[in-house]
Amino acid sequence: PNNPMAFQRFIEQRKPDHDNPGSVGYAGGHTEGATSSNWRSAVSSVVGVALADGGGWKPLAEALGLEGEVAEQSSRSNFRESTSFPASFAWALLQLPATVTATWTARRLLVWIVGARSGMEDYLVREGAWSLLEQVFPGSCWELVLVGPEMQEGPVEPASSQEQALLARGVRLKGHEWVEQSSNPPDFVVCFNSGLGTLSHSLTGAWLPTVAALLRLDVPILFTCFSTQEKKGEEFIIRQLFKAHTLVDFLENPYRTQPCDRPGCYSKAEYTSETNDADSRLCNSWLWWVRGSDLSQSQLEEVALEAAPKALREITQRFALQGAHKTWLEALSKGSRTVGGAALESLDVACQSEAVTKVLARVGKSVAQAVTLYVQRHGAHPLARPIVERLLLEKVRA
Repeated sequence: PNNPMAFQRFIEQRKPDHDNPGSVGYAGGHTEGATSSNWRSAVSSVVGVALADGGGWKPLAEALGLEGEVAEQSSRSNFRESTSFPASFAWALLQLPATVTATWTARRLLVWIVGARSGMEDYLVREGAWSLLEQVFPGSCWELVLVGPEMQEGPVEPASSQEQALLARGVRLKGHEWVEQSSNPPDFVVCFNSGLGTLSHSLTGAWLPTVAALLRLDVPILFTCFSTQEKKGEEFIIRQLFKAHTLVDFLENPYRTQPCDRPGCYSKAEYTSETNDADSRLCNSWLWWVRGSDLSQSQLEEVALEAAPKALREITQRFALQGAHKTWLEALSKGSRTVGGAALESLDVACQSEAVTKVLARVGKSVAQAVTLYVQRHGAHPLARPIVERLLLEKVRA
């Protein structure tokens, strides 16, 4: 959460026994007492066996017959960029308890990818990357619903799919809006690299209603994240605040991307880090499954609307006292309109604390300069003037 590049990068984007919740535990990453997933029994192909073994990219490329095509570094990078998302999902399915996947072959499986974007998840479907599911699970049929405010409405045509084994469409809605409108609950939900774990006030806050709505569905939800640091943030939000039931605890993903990769719509600036957090740049670095919650619907809504926003405000104010304001000022001076706008939101929240306002007033001139640069580059923002005035007033009082 204190990683400054995580703040900038993510803002730019974007069943255990439920009658006895106390039985949920952890054993080797799985729910206590759960048998290994019977999805493995359906993995009969060479590709499926290679992926299930979790040996990483080289064995998977060999199984796909691409070892010659990915001999060069750039080709290996392209392969990982296009394959990480479907490979991560397929490998994650194989980690689920058998009780969750017992009837998986009975029909076309419906998967919601929430937080999807036209330049990322949509792009990968159109490029044919998700045909990997057909190769890992021969005979399976899938429908992907790509849900997100940055998606385009309508069908998404995969570059290659045998006999409509893979269907896909885009929905231009936020996750919780789609939950309210959809009449068909999904078999699985996937939230790739959501940024929840950054604990950024603007980014994490925007996800809270969606997390509550998805947990109410009581279906398996896969979360992936970029780093160990964000993993801790996700654990705090999803498990501690929303009291989600863990199906499979955090696992390090053998099909994560590498530092030199740049999947989909990530720009070079977004996917380059100057920090010492070596795994901060890796898409799908960690993954875990949850399903349902100990909380009732009204309690989930209370967390989303009150408890979690309050916790994020306190975290933002604590970060400010620990020096996070330096990152926000850099974002205002050099970041995009979206990144700088998020920094203004964080400053606004931080200044709701009298103690933080007194501290930031000491650097009020630097704040004013950074805000001025932002306005000059991107135009007026409703929070810009009030923040500067608040700090200058406090400086005068001091």
